[in-house]
Amino acid sequence: MHPRERVISLAHLCVTKGETFPQALIDEARRLKVDLSSVIATEDEALEKTKPEIDKECPKWDKE
Repeated sequence: MHPRERVISLAHLCVTKGETFPQALIDEARRLKVDLSSVIATEDEALEKTKPEIDKECPKWDKE
C-alpha cells in the first residue's frame, strides 16, 4: 500500500469512528501533501446518503 493510501485509509477510519485525527496522522499527511479536508467532506456526504428517511406521520406498514 502506498503511504498516501495508508494516510487516507487511517483518516477514513477516524472519521467513521467519530474520532479526531491524531497529530502523527496530521503531520504525515502534511509531509505527503495529502488533503485531509477532502476525506472529511467525502465522509459527511456518505453519512447523509445512508441516513434512512423516517416519515413520522405515517409509518411504513400503513402505506402498504
